Amino acid sequence: MAGALLAAFAAAAAGACSGTTKLQAFPEKYAGVGLELAVRGGAAEVVSVIAGGPAEEAGLRQGDRIVKIDGEPVAGLTLADVVAKLRGPAGSQVMLSLRQEAGKSDTVVVINRRSLAKGQGGYKAEKGE
Repeated sequence: MAGALLAAFAAAAAGACSGTTKLQAFPEKYAGVGLELAVRGGAAEVVSVIAGGPAEEAGLRQGDRIVKIDGEPVAGLTLADVVAKLRGPAGSQVMLSLRQEAGKSDTVVVINRRSLAKGQGGYKAEKGE
């Protein structure tokens, strides 16, 4: 699993994914929602949530499936495309449509992006933005 995620991020960083936004795979700092994802079955599945980050504060948890970002379906997007849509300026908002349980209605959450910095053991959410 981790190897697949690393490979997807490395491909995105190299610009190898056709039609995707080029982004740095593991920057020292970026603004986003604080999720580790995998793209499966037409959705972005939450693999882990960064403790103290915006996504955790909004109630996202492992196994949640993001089916839309800002009203646009995730189906057909690469992992790099999804990551690029979730990153943005600190303080800006992103709207996610989540499928948290099979057979239940989708939940819509609006999350304020915050700065996340690489630290010992992974990324950490920065406070105050």
